[in-house]
Amino acid sequence: DIRLVTQHNAARKSENHVEKFLGFFKIIETLFGTQRGKVLLKDSLLESKSLFDTFKIVFYYSTPEEFEKEYALFVDKIIKGRNKCAHLRLEKNFGYWANDPKIKDEIIPLIGPLEALLMVS
Repeated sequence: DIRLVTQHNAARKSENHVEKFLGFFKIIETLFGTQRGKVLLKDSLLESKSLFDTFKIVFYYSTPEEFEKEYALFVDKIIKGRNKCAHLRLEKNFGYWANDPKIKDEIIPLIGPLEALLMVS
């Protein structure tokens, strides 16, 4: 779909790490998230066989148990990252503001893996 290609290109060109992360995340959500009633996106991604199979192509772990554990951790990180990128709650000290130093440790490390998953998809 040309819309996903356009989304990918825009995310890739963005110099803002939050926008880049959200741009790639939107594609993951579109390709692998299901729209089944009240199913949480996190659960939908955890249950996605096609995303898990893609994860196994991109990453290497020595045992099936390790793959499952790391996959669950990855999904948890990208969901939390998405929530913190998309929502700023000053009263709860939640979210990222422009030039937030936490972006370097919490978001930038996820951008490469997200893009790699999309390149294989």
